[in-house]
Amino acid sequence: MRTPIRVLGGLLVAAACLWPLHDAASLTPLPSESEQVRNAAAGMYRWALAHPGGGLATKAERRDLEMFLTPELIAQLDRAEAAAAVYAAQAVEDEKPRMLEGDLWVDAVEGAHEVALAEPKIDGDRARIEVTVIHIDERYSKAHRNRAIVWIDGVELQRVGFRWFVSDVRYRSDPARRLSTLLHEFVETE
Repeated sequence: MRTPIRVLGGLLVAAACLWPLHDAASLTPLPSESEQVRNAAAGMYRWALAHPGGGLATKAERRDLEMFLTPELIAQLDRAEAAAAVYAAQAVEDEKPRMLEGDLWVDAVEGAHEVALAEPKIDGDRARIEVTVIHIDERYSKAHRNRAIVWIDGVELQRVGFRWFVSDVRYRSDPARRLSTLLHEFVETE
């Protein structure tokens, strides 16, 4: 009879030792809504900065990017990729096919070198965040007035389930100039 009591006693001691670890893990706070929004936007920009001026990336090239995008934006990118393939197939020999060029995520041909995220503005399941985008033109010497080009884009995000995803980019914070509009117009002229 003593063996089962020793086993039970050992289990109780182990549980008592592990209890503080369990309690500490349950008290670890989740990131705030603002942090989650910033993380989603930052993830998209990490990918964009690593792939400057790439135009319309293929599905395989944007595999890592898509974890930060809404399903609707991913579908728009897929439609644009399909349209680009049609344009390329229909192009006359020695003629450049219609294509999306430059960096679609920052509205600059050359891309960007740095971004700085402002505090997000959250309204229910939607959020907006201003992003200061910086391109360094190394053709100019340091401190030359044309070396650093700076502008502000606006990123729109949407909560899907418990996560935030980028749903659109407003170029130069102009409501009429958007990534979604650019993609839509590219596909519709097919």
